[in-house]
Amino acid sequence: MWYYRLIACLTALDLIGKSAIEGLPDRSFPREMPGGKPVLLLKKFRNRGLPLGFLEKRREVVKYGPLLVECLVLLRLSRLLPKRGRKIEKTALALVLAGGGSNLFDRFFRGYVVDYFSFTPKKLCHLVFNLGDLYIAAGMVVLSATELVRGLRRIGIKGVKH
Repeated sequence: MWYYRLIACLTALDLIGKSAIEGLPDRSFPREMPGGKPVLLLKKFRNRGLPLGFLEKRREVVKYGPLLVECLVLLRLSRLLPKRGRKIEKTALALVLAGGGSNLFDRFFRGYVVDYFSFTPKKLCHLVFNLGDLYIAAGMVVLSATELVRGLRRIGIKGVKH
């Protein structure tokens, strides 16, 4: 049950941020984040495609492809929840579901995903993302590391504890 609450809270946090950004006039962006030397900028970007605008013209693929992936991740978490342990993997799946859920909400109810963070360095300024994207990235990094460790244990690599 804790994992479902985590998903709901993280999804709500991102949706609140997106609503706040959407509520501000376009002319107020981009703006620097408060405090110190800015690394992040606040931007308002309406992404009608997948990450980096990929498949922007294929509306149905952009809408239903992520829905299919979200369903598969939810199925994986649902099968894993009754098992003891594996808390790291369960938390990582919850992160992926929270980020995916927030972006799916946008796709179905707004017709686009609201992205609002960007980096200030010139080489990275074209990347615009939201908290949901960060949740997905963090969850996938943790899942990948978990699978790597599990694989190393399976083949008996020394230094990887059981």
